[in-house]
Amino acid sequence: MASAPNQKWIADFTYIWLAQGWLYVAAVVDLYSRLVVGWSMSSSMASYLVIDTLIMAIWRRGKPDSLLHHSDQGSQYISEQFERLMADHGIDCSMCRSRNVWDNAATERPVVSAALLGAICPIMQGRFNPSN
Repeated sequence: MASAPNQKWIADFTYIWLAQGWLYVAAVVDLYSRLVVGWSMSSSMASYLVIDTLIMAIWRRGKPDSLLHHSDQGSQYISEQFERLMADHGIDCSMCRSRNVWDNAATERPVVSAALLGAICPIMQGRFNPSN
């Protein structure tokens, strides 16, 4: 756990079927507050989905002093561009051990799905306010 905001962020993404096709939604959650600090949506699950999410989190929260970013070992999170972004901002990387779903339990469906739905439902209903 984290003892203050911006110490540990957890990240994941999920997908939702819409009439137009799959919508991929990524989120970064502050482990202390359990608030979504960054999110992104795309029709593709390319690495820019998680890159855009992390950029939003950094923009909204400011450059962190000492931050641990935890995710699974998905190809998006191990891409060269994503790793460079984290290094450029001094963010320490933490990833689940291979084939150990419990390592990423805090970001799996219960927390992140609820957080993602909280972030995208207003967008899908036309009530998106980026200042929230």
